[in-house]
Amino acid sequence: MTTFQQFSPKQSPTDLTAPAMFSGGTNNNFASLLRATKPVRIRIQVTPEMAKQWLETTNIKNRPISEMHWMKIWLDIVEARWRYNGEPISFGSNGALLNGQHRLRACAESETAIDTDVIFGLDPDVMNTIDIGKVRTAANIAHLEGVENATGACAAAHLILLHENGGIQQLGNKQAEPSKTKINERVRTDPRISEVAGRISNMGRGLASPRVLTFCYYLFSAQNQDLTDRFFGQFESGTRLNQDNPVYILRERLRTNSISKAKLPLLEIVALFFKAWIAYRAGKTMKSLRWNNGGNNPEKFPEI
Repeated sequence: MTTFQQFSPKQSPTDLTAPAMFSGGTNNNFASLLRATKPVRIRIQVTPEMAKQWLETTNIKNRPISEMHWMKIWLDIVEARWRYNGEPISFGSNGALLNGQHRLRACAESETAIDTDVIFGLDPDVMNTIDIGKVRTAANIAHLEGVENATGACAAAHLILLHENGGIQQLGNKQAEPSKTKINERVRTDPRISEVAGRISNMGRGLASPRVLTFCYYLFSAQNQDLTDRFFGQFESGTRLNQDNPVYILRERLRTNSISKAKLPLLEIVALFFKAWIAYRAGKTMKSLRWNNGGNNPEKFPEI
């Protein structure tokens, strides 16, 4: 039998009141709450069984479920990043689920209860007003939590997480995208990312984006800090470089790209940095720099 657990939250003295007998026979209580004509807000542990039941019986008029969205929430739940934040799962006075289907799907699939608020008895017409505000980005969250260089750090952390979990070549694959929570967790627990983002913030303007530079510096410096500083120092200055120096070849390739109407995809730019670094690290010279990833025999993504 489905069971509810009440946490005795602070209720508004006006229109948000907990039901008097909520801790008793829960199926009847749930059916009663679905008929509420005034808003009732409660904080409970939603179990996987409850989530399944609610999806099966109340999710009758909602947008299509996004696999990518609920799976990101699922990952946050199973990796213990889920936190109570007061954002409610919402039901209308007509008994229909108005908001929260992705959280419920993630809860059901994770087989783990989640701590959340639930509101019953809303006007069904408010569905048109839900989720229409500006979405808070991972960088917004990181900035609020005091992370320095939050925008650049989160953009780079996105690439770092992709690289560590299947390869940067997954860029553009929506199903492989790390969640905002995971990105935020990474920049909070790995201050080197924000430190690198600050170091290269004004480097290579017009040649490569800060997130690519931060991502590449972060990876390269983990292999050889001194060599990385020399590589990026030469990349920034562009002076006194032999024309067969991988850094010179990389700069010229990116300079050509900067004035071209057809810009290189971000993934190809990363591949060029990787190939230049591989040659530079080995002390080799280069005559040209390309990543041929099309045609019948596409080149594999370079591994560093």
